[in-house]
Amino acid sequence: MAEKRVGLYLGSDTVGAVVVQKQNVISMAKFGLSSLEEASSESLNEDIRWEALINKALREIGADTKKIYVSLSDRDFIFRPLELPLMKKREIESSLIYEIEKYIPFKIDELEWDYGYSRLLKEKKVNVSFIGIRDKNLKRVIDILERLELKPMAIEPSSISLARALKLSKAYSKLKNYALLDFGPNEAYLTFFQNDLPVFNRYLTVSKEGGEFDSEAFIESVNFSFQYFKREFKTYDLEKFIVISDSDTMNLVAPLHEGLQVEIEAVSYTHLTLPTN
Repeated sequence: MAEKRVGLYLGSDTVGAVVVQKQNVISMAKFGLSSLEEASSESLNEDIRWEALINKALREIGADTKKIYVSLSDRDFIFRPLELPLMKKREIESSLIYEIEKYIPFKIDELEWDYGYSRLLKEKKVNVSFIGIRDKNLKRVIDILERLELKPMAIEPSSISLARALKLSKAYSKLKNYALLDFGPNEAYLTFFQNDLPVFNRYLTVSKEGGEFDSEAFIESVNFSFQYFKREFKTYDLEKFIVISDSDTMNLVAPLHEGLQVEIEAVSYTHLTLPTN
């Protein structure tokens, strides 16, 4: 029998947890910090509240292992695309370190980072996708998990996890150049992938007036980010623009299509993670 795996998402104010076996979701749950009982949580510091919320989510899904795969909010990460001359694999990392320090306001030694790359032989260049997170931010997460005796097998941005889940579907498995708009109730992230590597990521505020979602302001911010991306990546050929959300996105699809002049496809988180029972 295939091993069950536990995934944990730590957002800005939410925790999501899921148990999967092969490609099937066995159980899942999602809770916000506000779901903790106010009387018992107001006196607790923030890290203790996160511990309580993680425990609550893992109990809900019936997790029976300490090994977990962790996705963190994209807001915690630095995404940076780079273009280098065509070179051997062993030369890419040393060149990358030199180049990336031109674009970050601190030393690369203060980051935990990784990268992917694609070779463009005709153009004689290498496109590199760099992702990094501040050591202190990552350490805080790891410390919380260690206190719970959890062992993270991998830690990555949520956009990477979301893209991987999306591409399990045959309908999206061959996508190379696509955009994902991860739209939640309190925040959203727009990520463009080129040759299946993230090259642009933008945090978008889901602003509300009087408790109501301000769709016009949000659509304007998406349009602005999209236009900025097009100026930076003039030769980019977008295959699909996908909005992923469990919220009602019908009032977003038409105006986004009108503003961006691309086809918009809406997919629900539930559709990506339908339980098997």
